[in-house]
Amino acid sequence: MASLAIPPITNATPNLPSSTTSSNPIIKQQQELYFSKYNENMSTEQTNNLIERIIILQQLYFQDTIIQSQYNDIEYWESISDGLHVSNHTELNTADDDKNNNDATRTNQHRNKDNILSSISTINNQGYDVIELGEMKDNNKNKTNTTTTATTVNITAKTTGNNKNNQQIYEQIQNTIANLKQEGFPPSFIFIYDEIWYNIIINMFDIYALLLDDENVYMESDLNCWSLRRPPITTTPTTLSDNNNNNNTSTTSNNYIGQSFNQSHRDMKYSNCHNIDTEAFTSLNCWIPLNPIGATSQNGCMNVVPIEHDDFFYDYTHVYHMQTNKTLQFMDDNNKELMKDNIDITPYNHELICKAGDICTWVPSLIHWGGQCKQECIEPRISIAMTFRKCNAKQSVYGSSNNDAKEPSSNNNDTTTKKDEDNEPQPIQQKDIYNLTISQRLGYIAKSIISYAHWYPGLPELTLERLKKGSSH
Repeated sequence: MASLAIPPITNATPNLPSSTTSSNPIIKQQQELYFSKYNENMSTEQTNNLIERIIILQQLYFQDTIIQSQYNDIEYWESISDGLHVSNHTELNTADDDKNNNDATRTNQHRNKDNILSSISTINNQGYDVIELGEMKDNNKNKTNTTTTATTVNITAKTTGNNKNNQQIYEQIQNTIANLKQEGFPPSFIFIYDEIWYNIIINMFDIYALLLDDENVYMESDLNCWSLRRPPITTTPTTLSDNNNNNNTSTTSNNYIGQSFNQSHRDMKYSNCHNIDTEAFTSLNCWIPLNPIGATSQNGCMNVVPIEHDDFFYDYTHVYHMQTNKTLQFMDDNNKELMKDNIDITPYNHELICKAGDICTWVPSLIHWGGQCKQECIEPRISIAMTFRKCNAKQSVYGSSNNDAKEPSSNNNDTTTKKDEDNEPQPIQQKDIYNLTISQRLGYIAKSIISYAHWYPGLPELTLERLKKGSSH
Protein backbone atom coordinates (compact mmCIF):
# COMPACT_ATOMS: atom_id res chain seq x y z
CA MET A 1 0.00 0.00 0.00
CA ALA A 2 2.83 2.40 -0.77
CA SER A 3 1.45 5.94 -0.92
CA LEU A 4 2.56 9.53 -1.34
CA ALA A 5 2.83 12.03 1.52
CA ILE A 6 0.38 14.93 1.10
CA PRO A 7 1.63 18.54 1.25
CA PRO A 8 -0.46 21.37 2.79
CA ILE A 9 -3.01 23.24 0.70
CA THR A 10 -1.49 25.80 -1.62
CA ASN A 11 -3.06 29.06 -2.73
CA ALA A 12 -3.12 27.63 -6.23
CA THR A 13 -5.71 28.76 -8.75
CA PRO A 14 -6.29 27.85 -12.42
CA ASN A 15 -3.85 29.18 -15.05
CA LEU A 16 -0.91 28.83 -12.69
CA PRO A 17 2.62 29.54 -13.88
CA SER A 18 4.78 26.48 -14.38
CA SER A 19 6.90 27.37 -11.33
CA THR A 20 3.89 26.90 -9.04
CA THR A 21 2.97 23.62 -10.69
CA SER A 22 6.46 22.21 -10.27
CA SER A 23 6.52 23.18 -6.58
CA ASN A 24 3.65 20.80 -5.79
CA PRO A 25 5.07 17.26 -5.62
CA ILE A 26 1.69 15.68 -6.38
CA ILE A 27 1.20 17.67 -9.60
CA LYS A 28 4.81 17.16 -10.66
CA GLN A 29 4.57 13.42 -10.06
CA GLN A 30 1.27 13.23 -11.94
CA GLN A 31 2.78 14.98 -14.97
CA GLU A 32 5.74 12.62 -15.03
CA LEU A 33 3.61 9.50 -14.65
CA TYR A 34 1.13 10.71 -17.27
CA PHE A 35 3.96 11.11 -19.76
CA SER A 36 5.37 7.70 -18.84
CA LYS A 37 2.01 6.01 -19.39
CA TYR A 38 0.74 7.85 -22.48
CA ASN A 39 4.01 9.06 -24.02
CA GLU A 40 2.72 12.61 -24.20
CA ASN A 41 2.66 15.62 -21.89
CA MET A 42 -0.44 16.92 -20.18
CA SER A 43 -1.85 19.94 -21.97
CA THR A 44 -2.12 23.23 -20.10
CA GLU A 45 -5.88 22.73 -19.87
CA GLN A 46 -5.46 19.22 -18.46
CA THR A 47 -2.88 20.41 -15.94
CA ASN A 48 -5.04 23.29 -14.71
CA ASN A 49 -8.03 20.99 -14.41
CA LEU A 50 -5.96 18.50 -12.41
CA ILE A 51 -4.70 21.28 -10.13
CA GLU A 52 -8.26 22.34 -9.32
CA ARG A 53 -9.23 18.75 -8.53
CA ILE A 54 -6.18 18.23 -6.33
CA ILE A 55 -6.95 21.45 -4.45
CA ILE A 56 -10.51 20.29 -3.68
CA LEU A 57 -9.20 16.91 -2.52
CA GLN A 58 -6.62 18.66 -0.33
CA GLN A 59 -9.39 20.81 1.15
CA LEU A 60 -11.35 17.66 1.98
CA TYR A 61 -8.17 16.11 3.37
CA PHE A 62 -7.53 19.05 5.71
CA GLN A 63 -11.26 19.29 6.57
CA ASP A 64 -11.88 22.72 5.10
CA THR A 65 -15.35 23.60 6.42
CA ILE A 66 -16.58 25.33 3.27
CA ILE A 67 -15.86 22.49 0.84
CA GLN A 68 -16.85 19.82 3.35
CA SER A 69 -20.26 21.42 3.84
CA GLN A 70 -20.96 20.54 0.21
CA TYR A 71 -20.56 16.83 1.04
CA ASN A 72 -22.66 16.60 4.23
CA ASP A 73 -26.03 15.64 2.74
CA ILE A 74 -26.69 12.33 4.51
CA GLU A 75 -29.92 11.81 2.57
CA TYR A 76 -27.98 11.94 -0.70
CA TRP A 77 -25.38 9.38 0.37
CA GLU A 78 -27.99 6.98 1.66
CA SER A 79 -30.19 7.43 -1.43
CA ILE A 80 -27.43 6.27 -3.79
CA SER A 81 -26.51 3.30 -1.60
CA ASP A 82 -28.06 -0.15 -1.47
CA GLY A 83 -29.46 0.18 2.05
CA LEU A 84 -26.27 1.42 3.72
CA HIS A 85 -26.28 4.16 6.37
CA VAL A 86 -24.40 7.36 7.19
CA SER A 87 -24.16 8.71 10.74
CA ASN A 88 -22.64 12.10 11.43
CA HIS A 89 -21.03 11.26 14.79
CA THR A 90 -22.96 8.91 17.06
CA GLU A 91 -23.27 10.50 20.49
CA LEU A 92 -22.25 7.99 23.16
CA ASN A 93 -22.42 8.93 26.82
CA THR A 94 -19.54 8.05 29.09
CA ALA A 95 -21.26 5.01 30.55
CA ASP A 96 -22.01 3.57 27.10
CA ASP A 97 -18.48 4.33 25.95
CA ASP A 98 -16.98 2.57 28.95
CA LYS A 99 -19.26 -0.43 28.45
CA ASN A 100 -18.29 -0.70 24.79
CA ASN A 101 -14.61 -0.61 25.75
CA ASN A 102 -15.17 -3.25 28.42
CA ASP A 103 -17.02 -5.47 25.95
CA ALA A 104 -14.12 -5.19 23.51
CA THR A 105 -11.73 -6.15 26.30
CA ARG A 106 -13.79 -9.17 27.28
CA THR A 107 -14.00 -10.21 23.64
CA ASN A 108 -10.20 -10.30 23.52
CA GLN A 109 -9.93 -12.11 26.85
CA HIS A 110 -12.44 -14.82 25.96
CA ARG A 111 -11.38 -15.36 22.37
CA ASN A 112 -9.72 -18.69 21.63
CA LYS A 113 -6.17 -17.48 21.07
CA ASP A 114 -4.82 -20.69 19.55
CA ASN A 115 -5.69 -19.58 16.03
CA ILE A 116 -4.11 -16.18 16.52
CA LEU A 117 -0.97 -17.70 17.99
CA SER A 118 -0.82 -20.01 14.99
CA SER A 119 -1.10 -16.99 12.70
CA ILE A 120 1.68 -15.19 14.55
CA SER A 121 3.99 -18.16 14.01
CA THR A 122 3.02 -18.34 10.32
CA ILE A 123 3.63 -14.61 9.84
CA ASN A 124 7.02 -14.88 11.53
CA ASN A 125 8.03 -17.75 9.26
CA GLN A 126 6.37 -16.83 5.95
CA GLY A 127 5.63 -13.13 6.33
CA TYR A 128 1.88 -13.54 5.78
CA ASP A 129 -1.24 -15.52 6.66
CA VAL A 130 -4.93 -15.75 5.78
CA ILE A 131 -7.28 -15.66 8.75
CA GLU A 132 -10.70 -17.14 8.12
CA LEU A 133 -13.46 -15.33 9.97
CA GLY A 134 -16.78 -16.72 11.15
CA GLU A 135 -20.18 -15.03 11.09
CA MET A 136 -20.45 -11.49 12.41
CA LYS A 137 -22.70 -11.29 15.46
CA ASP A 138 -25.09 -8.47 16.40
CA ASN A 139 -23.62 -6.30 19.15
CA ASN A 140 -26.31 -3.65 18.97
CA LYS A 141 -27.22 -4.32 22.59
CA ASN A 142 -23.64 -4.56 23.81
CA LYS A 143 -23.76 -8.33 24.12
CA THR A 144 -20.61 -10.38 23.87
CA ASN A 145 -21.22 -13.76 22.28
CA THR A 146 -18.28 -15.25 20.45
CA THR A 147 -17.33 -18.81 19.61
CA THR A 148 -14.30 -20.15 17.81
CA THR A 149 -13.13 -23.29 16.12
CA ALA A 150 -9.68 -24.62 15.41
CA THR A 151 -9.54 -23.01 11.97
CA THR A 152 -11.65 -19.86 12.24
CA VAL A 153 -11.96 -16.82 14.45
CA ASN A 154 -15.42 -15.42 15.12
CA ILE A 155 -15.88 -11.70 15.55
CA THR A 156 -18.47 -9.48 17.12
CA ALA A 157 -19.90 -6.83 14.83
CA LYS A 158 -21.09 -3.47 16.10
CA THR A 159 -24.05 -3.10 13.75
CA THR A 160 -26.48 -0.28 13.13
CA GLY A 161 -30.14 -1.14 12.92
CA ASN A 162 -31.19 -4.73 12.36
CA ASN A 163 -28.57 -7.45 12.26
CA LYS A 164 -27.38 -8.28 8.77
CA ASN A 165 -25.56 -11.40 7.70
CA ASN A 166 -22.23 -11.24 5.97
CA GLN A 167 -23.49 -12.04 2.49
CA GLN A 168 -26.11 -9.29 2.58
CA ILE A 169 -23.56 -6.66 3.63
CA TYR A 170 -21.09 -7.71 0.93
CA GLU A 171 -23.81 -7.51 -1.72
CA GLN A 172 -24.86 -4.07 -0.45
CA ILE A 173 -21.25 -2.87 -0.55
CA GLN A 174 -20.81 -4.25 -4.07
CA ASN A 175 -23.99 -2.56 -5.30
CA THR A 176 -23.20 0.70 -3.53
CA ILE A 177 -19.75 0.92 -5.12
CA ALA A 178 -21.41 0.39 -8.50
CA ASN A 179 -23.85 3.21 -7.68
CA LEU A 180 -20.99 5.47 -6.59
CA LYS A 181 -19.33 4.85 -9.94
CA GLN A 182 -22.53 5.85 -11.73
CA GLU A 183 -22.52 9.07 -9.71
CA GLY A 184 -18.89 9.74 -10.66
CA PHE A 185 -17.24 8.78 -7.35
CA PRO A 186 -14.32 6.34 -7.01
CA PRO A 187 -14.70 3.27 -4.75
CA SER A 188 -12.91 4.88 -1.78
CA PHE A 189 -16.11 6.85 -1.10
CA ILE A 190 -17.47 3.61 0.39
CA PHE A 191 -15.73 4.83 3.57
CA ILE A 192 -18.51 7.39 3.99
CA TYR A 193 -20.83 4.59 5.12
CA ASP A 194 -21.33 3.25 8.66
CA GLU A 195 -21.26 -0.42 7.72
CA ILE A 196 -17.64 -0.29 6.61
CA TRP A 197 -16.64 1.15 9.99
CA TYR A 198 -19.11 -0.53 12.36
CA ASN A 199 -19.38 -3.98 10.79
CA ILE A 200 -15.88 -4.49 9.41
CA ILE A 201 -13.10 -2.13 10.46
CA ILE A 202 -13.96 -1.95 14.15
CA ASN A 203 -13.62 -5.73 14.49
CA MET A 204 -10.12 -5.70 13.04
CA PHE A 205 -8.80 -3.96 16.15
CA ASP A 206 -9.62 -7.05 18.26
CA ILE A 207 -7.78 -9.31 15.83
CA TYR A 208 -4.71 -7.10 15.53
CA ALA A 209 -4.55 -6.46 19.27
CA LEU A 210 -3.78 -10.17 19.53
CA LEU A 211 -1.54 -10.39 16.47
CA LEU A 212 0.56 -7.43 17.65
CA ASP A 213 0.24 -8.29 21.35
CA ASP A 214 -0.97 -4.78 22.13
CA GLU A 215 -4.45 -3.83 23.39
CA ASN A 216 -3.92 -0.24 22.22
CA VAL A 217 -3.10 -0.80 18.54
CA TYR A 218 -3.42 2.05 16.09
CA MET A 219 -4.84 1.87 12.61
CA GLU A 220 -2.89 4.12 10.25
CA SER A 221 -4.81 6.71 8.23
CA ASP A 222 -3.77 5.09 4.93
CA LEU A 223 -7.01 3.34 3.97
CA ASN A 224 -7.89 2.28 0.46
CA CYS A 225 -10.61 0.53 -1.51
CA TRP A 226 -10.19 -1.31 -4.81
CA SER A 227 -12.93 -2.22 -7.26
CA LEU A 228 -11.44 -4.05 -10.23
CA ARG A 229 -12.89 -4.26 -13.73
CA ARG A 230 -12.58 -6.81 -16.48
CA PRO A 231 -9.88 -5.52 -18.85
CA PRO A 232 -10.55 -4.66 -22.50
CA ILE A 233 -7.20 -6.25 -23.42
CA THR A 234 -5.29 -9.08 -21.76
CA THR A 235 -1.58 -9.80 -21.82
CA THR A 236 0.32 -13.01 -21.10
CA PRO A 237 3.61 -12.25 -19.34
CA THR A 238 6.36 -14.83 -19.57
CA THR A 239 7.56 -14.43 -15.98
CA LEU A 240 6.29 -12.83 -12.78
CA SER A 241 8.94 -10.14 -13.03
CA ASP A 242 7.73 -9.38 -16.57
CA ASN A 243 4.22 -9.13 -15.17
CA ASN A 244 5.27 -6.62 -12.54
CA ASN A 245 7.25 -4.53 -15.02
CA ASN A 246 4.35 -4.47 -17.47
CA ASN A 247 2.77 -1.03 -17.72
CA ASN A 248 -0.45 -2.49 -19.16
CA THR A 249 -2.26 -1.01 -22.11
CA SER A 250 -2.40 2.74 -22.60
CA THR A 251 -6.17 2.94 -22.88
CA THR A 252 -8.33 5.11 -20.68
CA SER A 253 -10.55 2.15 -19.75
CA ASN A 254 -7.56 0.43 -18.19
CA ASN A 255 -6.60 3.42 -16.05
CA TYR A 256 -9.10 4.15 -13.27
CA ILE A 257 -9.14 4.94 -9.59
CA GLY A 258 -9.58 1.69 -7.72
CA GLN A 259 -7.55 -0.46 -10.12
CA SER A 260 -5.25 -3.20 -8.90
CA PHE A 261 -1.80 -2.22 -7.66
CA ASN A 262 -0.29 -4.88 -9.89
CA GLN A 263 3.39 -3.98 -9.71
CA SER A 264 5.47 -5.64 -7.00
CA HIS A 265 6.41 -3.48 -4.05
CA ARG A 266 7.14 -3.36 -0.35
CA ASP A 267 5.20 -0.83 1.68
CA MET A 268 8.08 -0.25 4.08
CA LYS A 269 11.66 -1.20 4.69
CA TYR A 270 12.17 -4.14 7.02
CA SER A 271 13.67 -1.77 9.60
CA ASN A 272 10.51 0.35 9.71
CA CYS A 273 8.10 -2.45 10.61
CA HIS A 274 10.29 -4.69 12.77
CA ASN A 275 12.18 -4.42 16.00
CA ILE A 276 15.72 -4.83 14.68
CA ASP A 277 16.98 -6.34 17.94
CA THR A 278 14.24 -8.98 18.35
CA GLU A 279 13.12 -9.28 14.68
CA ALA A 280 9.50 -9.04 15.92
CA PHE A 281 7.11 -7.25 13.55
CA THR A 282 5.63 -4.00 14.88
CA SER A 283 2.99 -3.42 12.20
CA LEU A 284 0.88 -5.51 9.83
CA ASN A 285 -1.12 -4.90 6.69
CA CYS A 286 -4.77 -5.93 6.66
CA TRP A 287 -6.44 -6.69 3.31
CA ILE A 288 -10.07 -7.85 3.12
CA PRO A 289 -12.02 -8.90 -0.01
CA LEU A 290 -15.62 -7.64 0.16
CA ASN A 291 -17.20 -8.89 -3.06
CA PRO A 292 -19.54 -11.84 -2.33
CA ILE A 293 -17.35 -14.61 -3.82
CA GLY A 294 -14.10 -13.30 -2.33
CA ALA A 295 -10.66 -13.19 -3.94
CA THR A 296 -9.76 -15.77 -6.61
CA SER A 297 -7.04 -16.36 -9.18
CA GLN A 298 -9.43 -15.10 -11.84
CA ASN A 299 -10.66 -11.87 -10.24
CA GLY A 300 -7.41 -10.41 -8.88
CA CYS A 301 -6.41 -11.96 -5.56
CA MET A 302 -3.34 -10.74 -3.70
CA ASN A 303 0.09 -12.22 -4.50
CA VAL A 304 2.94 -12.41 -2.01
CA VAL A 305 6.52 -13.67 -2.02
CA PRO A 306 7.16 -15.72 1.14
CA ILE A 307 10.21 -14.78 3.19
CA GLU A 308 11.99 -18.02 2.32
CA HIS A 309 12.14 -17.05 -1.37
CA ASP A 310 13.18 -13.43 -0.80
CA ASP A 311 16.96 -13.11 -0.64
CA PHE A 312 16.71 -9.42 0.25
CA PHE A 313 13.91 -9.51 2.85
CA TYR A 314 16.20 -8.88 5.84
CA ASP A 315 18.83 -6.90 3.94
CA TYR A 316 17.12 -3.50 4.20
CA THR A 317 20.30 -1.62 3.24
CA HIS A 318 20.65 -3.40 -0.12
CA VAL A 319 19.53 -1.45 -3.18
CA TYR A 320 17.35 -4.39 -4.27
CA HIS A 321 15.41 -4.33 -0.99
CA MET A 322 13.05 -1.59 -2.17
CA GLN A 323 13.60 -2.15 -5.93
CA THR A 324 11.44 -5.26 -5.95
CA ASN A 325 11.36 -5.60 -9.72
CA LYS A 326 15.10 -6.30 -9.54
CA THR A 327 14.53 -8.71 -6.67
CA LEU A 328 12.06 -10.69 -8.78
CA GLN A 329 14.35 -10.57 -11.80
CA PHE A 330 17.12 -11.99 -9.61
CA MET A 331 14.79 -14.85 -8.63
CA ASP A 332 13.80 -15.47 -12.24
CA ASP A 333 17.43 -15.62 -13.36
CA ASN A 334 18.26 -18.00 -10.53
CA ASN A 335 15.34 -20.27 -11.45
CA LYS A 336 16.42 -20.37 -15.07
CA GLU A 337 19.86 -21.60 -14.02
CA LEU A 338 18.31 -24.28 -11.85
CA MET A 339 16.07 -25.43 -14.71
CA LYS A 340 19.13 -25.84 -16.93
CA ASP A 341 20.37 -28.42 -14.44
CA ASN A 342 16.95 -30.14 -14.43
CA ILE A 343 16.36 -29.08 -10.81
CA ASP A 344 12.72 -28.76 -9.84
CA ILE A 345 11.84 -25.26 -8.75
CA THR A 346 9.02 -23.98 -6.56
CA PRO A 347 7.14 -20.87 -7.75
CA TYR A 348 8.23 -18.00 -5.57
CA ASN A 349 4.85 -16.29 -5.41
CA HIS A 350 1.78 -17.40 -3.49
CA GLU A 351 -1.81 -16.40 -4.30
CA LEU A 352 -3.95 -15.46 -1.31
CA ILE A 353 -7.25 -17.03 -2.37
CA CYS A 354 -9.90 -16.46 0.27
CA LYS A 355 -13.58 -15.89 1.02
CA ALA A 356 -15.28 -12.52 1.40
CA GLY A 357 -14.51 -11.07 4.81
CA ASP A 358 -11.40 -13.17 5.44
CA ILE A 359 -8.27 -11.30 6.50
CA CYS A 360 -5.15 -11.45 4.36
CA THR A 361 -2.38 -10.08 6.55
CA TRP A 362 1.34 -9.63 5.98
CA VAL A 363 4.30 -7.63 7.23
CA PRO A 364 4.59 -4.35 5.26
CA SER A 365 8.12 -5.25 4.14
CA LEU A 366 6.90 -8.39 2.32
CA ILE A 367 6.91 -8.21 -1.49
CA HIS A 368 3.33 -8.22 -2.73
CA TRP A 369 1.08 -7.05 -5.55
CA GLY A 370 -2.56 -7.20 -6.55
CA GLY A 371 -3.58 -9.67 -9.21
CA GLN A 372 -5.21 -8.81 -12.51
CA CYS A 373 -8.92 -9.23 -13.07
CA LYS A 374 -9.43 -11.58 -16.03
CA GLN A 375 -12.16 -11.44 -18.61
CA GLU A 376 -13.53 -14.84 -17.61
CA CYS A 377 -13.89 -14.08 -13.89
CA ILE A 378 -17.31 -14.54 -12.27
CA GLU A 379 -17.15 -11.15 -10.57
CA PRO A 380 -14.31 -8.61 -10.22
CA ARG A 381 -12.63 -8.28 -6.86
CA ILE A 382 -13.54 -5.55 -4.36
CA SER A 383 -11.29 -5.10 -1.33
CA ILE A 384 -10.25 -2.68 1.37
CA ALA A 385 -6.91 -2.42 3.15
CA MET A 386 -5.39 -0.72 6.14
CA THR A 387 -2.31 -0.99 8.36
CA PHE A 388 -2.23 -1.67 12.11
CA ARG A 389 0.75 -0.96 14.35
CA LYS A 390 1.73 -1.26 17.98
CA CYS A 391 0.93 1.90 19.92
CA ASN A 392 4.59 2.62 20.66
CA ALA A 393 5.85 1.85 17.15
CA LYS A 394 6.88 4.59 14.76
CA GLN A 395 4.17 5.91 12.49
CA SER A 396 4.57 4.84 8.88
CA VAL A 397 5.37 7.41 6.22
CA TYR A 398 4.40 5.64 3.02
CA GLY A 399 6.01 6.61 -0.22
CA SER A 400 8.65 8.97 1.21
CA SER A 401 11.90 9.09 -0.73
CA ASN A 402 13.85 7.31 1.98
CA ASN A 403 10.90 5.31 3.28
CA ASP A 404 11.54 6.53 6.81
CA ALA A 405 9.10 6.38 9.68
CA LYS A 406 8.30 9.02 12.28
CA GLU A 407 7.30 9.11 15.90
CA PRO A 408 3.50 9.12 16.30
CA SER A 409 3.35 12.63 17.75
CA SER A 410 6.21 14.26 15.84
CA ASN A 411 6.00 16.68 12.93
CA ASN A 412 8.45 15.72 10.18
CA ASN A 413 6.99 18.04 7.54
CA ASP A 414 8.46 21.51 7.96
CA THR A 415 6.12 22.98 5.33
CA THR A 416 2.94 21.84 7.08
CA THR A 417 1.45 24.26 9.59
CA LYS A 418 0.34 23.07 13.02
CA LYS A 419 -3.27 23.82 12.02
CA ASP A 420 -2.94 21.66 8.91
CA GLU A 421 -1.44 18.81 10.92
CA ASP A 422 -4.25 18.96 13.48
CA ASN A 423 -6.88 18.71 10.74
CA GLU A 424 -5.32 16.00 8.61
CA PRO A 425 -6.50 12.37 8.99
CA GLN A 426 -4.92 10.79 12.04
CA PRO A 427 -4.12 7.22 13.07
CA ILE A 428 -7.01 6.02 15.23
CA GLN A 429 -7.80 3.44 17.89
CA GLN A 430 -10.89 1.30 18.28
CA LYS A 431 -12.49 3.71 20.76
CA ASP A 432 -12.42 6.46 18.10
CA ILE A 433 -14.50 4.65 15.49
CA TYR A 434 -17.96 5.71 16.71
CA ASN A 435 -16.83 9.33 17.04
CA LEU A 436 -15.78 9.80 13.41
CA THR A 437 -17.69 12.63 11.76
CA ILE A 438 -18.55 12.80 8.07
CA SER A 439 -15.79 15.42 7.72
CA GLN A 440 -13.23 13.03 9.19
CA ARG A 441 -14.40 10.18 6.96
CA LEU A 442 -14.07 12.48 3.95
CA GLY A 443 -10.53 13.28 5.08
CA TYR A 444 -9.62 9.58 4.94
CA ILE A 445 -11.29 9.29 1.54
CA ALA A 446 -9.39 12.28 0.13
CA LYS A 447 -6.12 10.92 1.51
CA SER A 448 -6.79 7.58 -0.16
CA ILE A 449 -7.27 9.21 -3.56
CA ILE A 450 -4.30 11.57 -3.36
CA SER A 451 -1.87 9.20 -1.64
CA TYR A 452 -2.30 6.47 -4.23
CA ALA A 453 -2.70 8.77 -7.24
CA HIS A 454 0.61 7.52 -8.65
CA TRP A 455 -1.18 4.29 -9.58
CA TYR A 456 -3.68 6.15 -11.82
CA PRO A 457 -2.14 9.20 -13.53
CA GLY A 458 -4.50 12.09 -14.18
CA LEU A 459 -7.15 10.89 -11.68
CA PRO A 460 -9.26 9.41 -14.50
CA GLU A 461 -13.07 9.58 -14.29
CA LEU A 462 -13.06 11.83 -11.20
CA THR A 463 -14.23 15.05 -12.81
CA LEU A 464 -13.96 18.61 -11.55
CA GLU A 465 -17.72 18.98 -11.94
CA ARG A 466 -18.34 15.98 -9.67
CA LEU A 467 -15.96 17.25 -6.99
CA LYS A 468 -17.57 20.72 -7.04
CA LYS A 469 -21.09 19.30 -6.73
CA GLY A 470 -20.29 17.18 -3.69
CA SER A 471 -23.32 15.37 -2.27
CA SER A 472 -25.85 16.56 -4.83
CA HIS A 473 -27.24 14.90 -7.93
